[in-house]
Amino acid sequence: LPAILLALAFAPLVVQAVLNFYSPGAGLISSDLRGEPGGSYDLLVAVGAGFIATLAFQARFRVPITYAATAAMAAALVLAALEWAVPGLVESHLAVLTLVTGLAIFAAAMVFDARDVQRISLDTDKAFWLHLLAAPLIVHSSLALLTEGDTDGARSMLVVGVVCLLALVALIVDRRAILVSGLAYLGIAIGTLLQNAAVDETTLFAGTLVILGLIVLMLGSGWSALRAQLMRPFKGTTFATYLPAALPAASNAVRN
Repeated sequence: LPAILLALAFAPLVVQAVLNFYSPGAGLISSDLRGEPGGSYDLLVAVGAGFIATLAFQARFRVPITYAATAAMAAALVLAALEWAVPGLVESHLAVLTLVTGLAIFAAAMVFDARDVQRISLDTDKAFWLHLLAAPLIVHSSLALLTEGDTDGARSMLVVGVVCLLALVALIVDRRAILVSGLAYLGIAIGTLLQNAAVDETTLFAGTLVILGLIVLMLGSGWSALRAQLMRPFKGTTFATYLPAALPAASNAVRN
């Protein structure tokens, strides 16, 4: 736990330290090289320093979570560079950029997962943290793009559809982090649909929790069986060799 907390705090504190040191008059770099006051050059240098610090932290301590921290700082560095090169680009296309970032991190996580389909080495821990980082980026950005400008009812139905799709992906790759990231959005969508059905506030809150709880309970208790059915068409294919075997929970326990 101390290593995890230190890994999470190290890069942001380095970035903040560089930004503080980089303020006007600090003398790190002369003002004529900094660009316009309040520009993004300071941020670019600070994030770059944070990225280098994270790489050094990873090389020294090799804590699995540092792979996610490195991916996060690499993404932040790319976004900072884009903002420095084209001011306003990141803000105007934030959802698209975060979606691309999330998909890239998800692909990196799948590389580690493919190296350890038995889930017994540190590669699976590295993949877990990368999935935990990629999932909210993918969920939030995809929902922001799909539901922009829709009415509450249409937006809620889209959210339910996206979460169902994410549940299928989570089952295929056997990673619950992808599904967990969408539960908050699903709860809001269920509440909105119940509200549109003229349900009173007390029933609305209780009904949302009950429906969401039932969904989580069914997926949790039937995860292995659902995954076995879903993976049946892929049995014997090359695709299946890069994923954990779809076996019942009892069989997994015996095998491991």
